[in-house]
Amino acid sequence: MMLSSTESNSQRLVVVVLVLAVVVAALFYFSPQQPRQVPRVQAQAGCAAGEFYLNCVGDVLVYLRCDGGSIVETRSNCVDFGDDDFQGYCNPSFVTPSGATEAACDYKPKSAAAIAGEVTPVLRSTATATPTVYPQGPTVSPNGVYGSLADLLAVMPRTVYCGNLECDASEDCSNCAKDCGCGPEMFCKEYPESGVHLCELKHYCGDGECDSTERSGKTCCTDCICASGQFCDVGTEKCVKQAALSDSSIEGVVAIYVSNYSSAGEYIGSRDGVYGGVAVKEVYLDCGSEVLPFCRTVLIVAANGTILDVLHSM
Repeated sequence: MMLSSTESNSQRLVVVVLVLAVVVAALFYFSPQQPRQVPRVQAQAGCAAGEFYLNCVGDVLVYLRCDGGSIVETRSNCVDFGDDDFQGYCNPSFVTPSGATEAACDYKPKSAAAIAGEVTPVLRSTATATPTVYPQGPTVSPNGVYGSLADLLAVMPRTVYCGNLECDASEDCSNCAKDCGCGPEMFCKEYPESGVHLCELKHYCGDGECDSTERSGKTCCTDCICASGQFCDVGTEKCVKQAALSDSSIEGVVAIYVSNYSSAGEYIGSRDGVYGGVAVKEVYLDCGSEVLPFCRTVLIVAANGTILDVLHSM
């Protein structure tokens, strides 16, 4: 069967397209592929003394420095710095205490304890209140080139340091007031037995502690015990000499009051008090009523046995 001119041209076009597709596929297959990034150390020729660079390739920290005219590339997997509590990663925008931004191995809290701030990363060095470096200092030339990756990592700021505006587990109000400073009306108190410092409210009258100011100024008898024969007047916080009135004298006063006013009350106790600037005894009587079991009559009695006032409570 003879093919028409149009059908013949269509078949030739299909063949040409198929041939071109095979050629393109072959060229792509045999062309050099981009190598996969893996941790390695390599050298490249041509650089100026003092050059060094930091950048992140995924979670790998790449450190380039000029060594003897060649750029030496060292890579460190930041994930290796992690542990059960923290995930190590490469942070391309790590902000140093000086305010500089550079690539660095950093940490992300992973466990519940880390997220709550109860533990801190300690892989680079022992966790302290401030960052530490090697005792001898890192090997670094005057132009700022670090001698090794270990030297560079040694001086990299850790995520936990005094001044990061977070009160971490290794810090307190004494060793890092910047992060753990006490609030208004509070002070940093040391507990020598445990070696810790905690923020507590400043001393005030009624806190149960007789401090030096209260003791010397005699301004808080609630905290500072009065001497024998005195009692604390809570209205003035001054120690007042007790009214010299014996129990037998008080019972006599009660008997006279009950007799004079035909009261059925019974004497249940007394305490020291101040009435009109005078030391007195506050004498308490039961009203003697079953209908009002909590009723009280209070006699204000002076040291000479005189009843200065009578109070009633319902």
